[in-house]
Parts: sequence; C-alpha cells; structure tokens
Amino acid sequence: MDQLIFKFDGSLAATNRMDFYEIARFQYAASRLAVKLDQFRRTGSFSKKITNTEKTDVTVRAFNAGSFNVIVESDRTPPSDLYINAPLTAFWIYLAERVFNQTDISIAIDMIDSVALKSDFTQLIEGELFRSDQAIELLQSRMSDFAGFGDGARLLIDRLNAEAARRAYLEAHRDLFESILPEDDAALVTMAAPS
Repeated sequence: MDQLIFKFDGSLAATNRMDFYEIARFQYAASRLAVKLDQFRRTGSFSKKITNTEKTDVTVRAFNAGSFNVIVESDRTPPSDLYINAPLTAFWIYLAERVFNQTDISIAIDMIDSVALKSDFTQLIEGELFRSDQAIELLQSRMSDFAGFGDGARLLIDRLNAEAARRAYLEAHRDLFESILPEDDAALVTMAAPS
C-alpha cells in the first residue's frame, strides 16, 4: 500500500478540528497534485486541467477519532507499464525536496531563541557547508543544557529532521528517479510549486 499521511498539529487541530476553508484549500491543492503526479508516473505527462474523466486509484481514508490526519492511499497493485515505476509517495518526497529549499543558515539561526545556543550553532557552521544532521545533533544535545530552549529551536529541529529524512529517502531510492529527464523535472517543479 502506497500511503501519504498529512498531519496537522497545533491550534484547532489539537482539538480534532480544522478551519473548514483551510482544510478545503489544502485538500484541493493536494488532490490536484496527487492526480497529476499519478498521471506523470503512469504516462510521462499530466493534464493542465483535472476533470471527472481522470482515472486514478488515489483515495482518502476516513478520519480517525482523536486526530486530524489525512491519509491518502494509492495503487494497491500498481500497473507494470508505468512511465516511471515509483510509488506516488516517492514522487511527493522528490518534489518536496525540489520545491522546498534547504533551510538557509540565517533562517536557522533566527529560529534559535537562546543566545548561548545561537553562538554554538554559529561556530558549528562557520566555514563549513551547513548540514542538517550536524545541526540536529547539536540542537538535540543542547536541549537539556539551555532553559531558554524555546519553540523556535524545536520547530527548527522538526524542519531539519524532515529535510534529513527526505534526503535519506531519495538517496536510498536514487534508482527510482534516474529516468526523470531534465525537461520532466522542470515540468514537474513548475506544476507543483503553486500547490
């Protein structure tokens, strides 16, 4: 089973609720992207306009009590004649890495609340290529040392963990994406970025 899980935390989601307009906007954008990615992996192209005639095997599972997760499932038995034989989740991760830029050093530093931790973090990255795994290790090792370790640094750890997980997945599945041509990549990124 190929499965994408979108989890909403904080604010209303913590009480198992979501703003109706916001969830509708998310679902519309995510569904268009999922259908186009499914079309691309099957045929190597995607429609500019999605209509009722589009046939996909992308479904949504019912919500569970006590959470607000949106679970999208696809291809219980994927066809053998895919243009690119990769799960829909793999394309989602591929595009997330292509569309969302790696955390910039200045943004990372601005997210850290503690002056002492900010100083240690700056020393770590001075003169070196910024690496998510090093930053995560430093931040996690210092969490107990600094009483002022605030929400900004915790959000930064979550962001860096997501980046590291995406890169590790893509590295482990590099063979899935070797057949994506540069023009296909450009078309996918152009299509996905607005969503």
